[in-house]
Amino acid sequence: MSEWISVDEKLPDEGWYLTAGTYSSGKPSMVEQLYYDSENDEWLASGAGKVIHMKYVLKVTHWMPLPDPPGGSA
Repeated sequence: MSEWISVDEKLPDEGWYLTAGTYSSGKPSMVEQLYYDSENDEWLASGAGKVIHMKYVLKVTHWMPLPDPPGGSA
């Protein structure tokens, strides 16, 4: 698996990533899967058919590419 990358060092290309950061309450976040919108420099989540603009909820400090899905037969 990849190493965590600081957003201060490099921002990702547009797409889905694992992220870590700090919630607006000051508590550290659990690892979250978020979408990075490079055109608007914004992290987004989706749920219940809505897009959530994470800048109001979470300050992303680190990211890494998603791991490959598990292999094997079903």
